[in-house]
Amino acid sequence: MKRALLAIVISLAPAASHAADRGYFNCMHLTEEQRHWFASPGVSNCCNLADGMPVRFEERPTGTFIPPYEVAYYEAVACRDNESHQFGSPLAPLKEGEEEDRSAWIKVEPDKELKKTNPIGVGVVWWANAGYPASEEHQARCFVGLIKV
Repeated sequence: MKRALLAIVISLAPAASHAADRGYFNCMHLTEEQRHWFASPGVSNCCNLADGMPVRFEERPTGTFIPPYEVAYYEAVACRDNESHQFGSPLAPLKEGEEEDRSAWIKVEPDKELKKTNPIGVGVVWWANAGYPASEEHQARCFVGLIKV
């Protein structure tokens, strides 16, 4: 019995360490109230602050679109590594008259969008395959836009 209990505790240890705050929201200087939002009903069903990532998004006639995982991850790391970074600003400046190519952005499936108030100020995505860069396709497990209730 003790061995079985020990095996369960050891198997849960990686999951507990996996939930560490990765700092993707550092440049946003979240308040305690904003941090608690991640544990609120409906949002916590998806995951928590540690698993979420700030993300730009665009509402189109065909739905909500977000950058692919690689772009979103790169932008979140910029926020993590530079607390004065202005999230959403271009990491690589565009030339005058040039626009960002958003044709590779992925659609957030409607059943993955949480219709919750969002006090963070930017979109938040929880990736289905986050942490598995070898995966061919990263899809949003959950997403919250800037809904104000």
